[in-house]
Amino acid sequence: MASAWQGDLLDLDAYLHRVGYDGDRSPSLDTLRALQRAHVTSVPFENLEIYLGREIPLGVEALQEKMVRHRRGGYCFEHTELFAAVLERLGFSFTALTARVQLGEEKLRSATHALLRVEADGGLWICDVG
Repeated sequence: MASAWQGDLLDLDAYLHRVGYDGDRSPSLDTLRALQRAHVTSVPFENLEIYLGREIPLGVEALQEKMVRHRRGGYCFEHTELFAAVLERLGFSFTALTARVQLGEEKLRSATHALLRVEADGGLWICDVG
């Protein structure tokens, strides 16, 4: 049976090669920081499918096909789901969150952004790769 974030379906070595990470794989704060930096500097934000009206399949297999094998980017929900699978494989504990982008708005807007709250080295950290 697949895990909640499908980390068992992830080709971890291919992902780490994609983002240029060859460091420690323990679930520590140093690893989290290094992985987040590697991800955000290697995998661009991309929302072309949204503008072209195309379907955006989620799930680790589809995301690694697009973002790892085809070296494309994605929007926040794609980035966050792929990164969650990586964290799951490495043994991190985390919670998926959604957020509202206010941009100076006074009215309450819909939750349209995805990010993670990650436990590492006794603390809770917001991890936003998208």
